[in-house]
Amino acid sequence: MAACRTATVQFHVAFVCRFLPALQEAKRIIEAGEIGQVFGIVGGNRGRPPLPPTYPAWITTEEHAGGGAVMDHSVHVTDAMRFITGAEVVGVQAETATLYNEGLAVDDCGLVLLTFSDGTAASVDPSWSMPHANPFHYDFYLRVVGLEGAFALDDTRQSLRVASDIPTSRGEVWEPFGVNIDLELVRHFVNCVREGVPTPPYASGEDGLRALEIALAAYEASRTGRTVELRTTDH
Repeated sequence: MAACRTATVQFHVAFVCRFLPALQEAKRIIEAGEIGQVFGIVGGNRGRPPLPPTYPAWITTEEHAGGGAVMDHSVHVTDAMRFITGAEVVGVQAETATLYNEGLAVDDCGLVLLTFSDGTAASVDPSWSMPHANPFHYDFYLRVVGLEGAFALDDTRQSLRVASDIPTSRGEVWEPFGVNIDLELVRHFVNCVREGVPTPPYASGEDGLRALEIALAAYEASRTGRTVELRTTDH
């Protein structure tokens, strides 16, 4: 990352969920105080077992991927949580296992518990556990609870449901959305390259590093049974 900054080279991380209009609206809702102080988040990004043929072989090789489901899916959820709250993860607890794919050399399920710098508690389900009957081979969701309201975001249902007790809020509403987030990610990258360094990446190398640190801390917490504390200082 330092080399890229010195050479003024663009460094982007493919956290496509940041391009979801619903996630951007969720960030605005929190920043505007429309659900009060946030104190709890439940999130998940699950895949389908057995892994589809379209998955590259290295995904299930610890040597190449660094882990399994936790490394594959938790990073998108923890990044989304950091994105909407503006807070950093300072504590990680986790349990991981291999339950859905017999003989797999990496984890295919787990539960990650997070403590954020602002006191928010969160949980993440990164498991490869999506039922075959589900119309999508994955899901991505967030349930955010504040002192004066809550909202539920669902990627595959393309919805953001908000309920707030604040008199000036919109009450309970449905916010539909729908874009090709992969296309938006590539379009953003191309525009950044064309316009030069002054246009910041939507998800930077630092954001990628934070997500990696959290995933690695989850593996350490699962291995040791202890809470792993993380520093919030910049790298």
